[in-house]
Amino acid sequence: MNSLRWALCAALACVAHAAEAADPAECQHIEEDAARLACYDEAFRSAQTEVASGQYTTLDFRELWVNLSGHRGKKVEVEGEISTLAEPGLVSLGKRLPSANTIQVKTDQLDRELRLRILEACHRSCAVIVKGVVSTRGQNHILADDIVFKKALTPLERREQGRR
Repeated sequence: MNSLRWALCAALACVAHAAEAADPAECQHIEEDAARLACYDEAFRSAQTEVASGQYTTLDFRELWVNLSGHRGKKVEVEGEISTLAEPGLVSLGKRLPSANTIQVKTDQLDRELRLRILEACHRSCAVIVKGVVSTRGQNHILADDIVFKKALTPLERREQGRR
């Protein structure tokens, strides 16, 4: 029974240490599974709180595209064009579409009305400002907090813009 109490106290000390450091790398050294999991939970919860409270960093699309992984977990604001994809809850963001240089934007967390507007208005593309957090896991994408529409271009304006 005393060894269980000792293990619990050690685990709590590790969790407290990780919470102070807010560094998931510290958690990997904890041998007890439950304590290690609690450490990771606390470390990532701290990181999410930091992201939620920070302001967006305005970036040029090309800078973000070239160094997307360097901005993981950061709140970014980027101007470009989006178009809807075949997959629900996902749009493609580029400097000017169509383009091979695009970043996927997850729109699942946006309100229903905004997602409907995106589906209706951005079938081909529309000019927007995307505000969101660059994903920290898996594929590189932005988790959209908001998408602000800019002036929509007519087909003639798009052709003219393409000639420049």
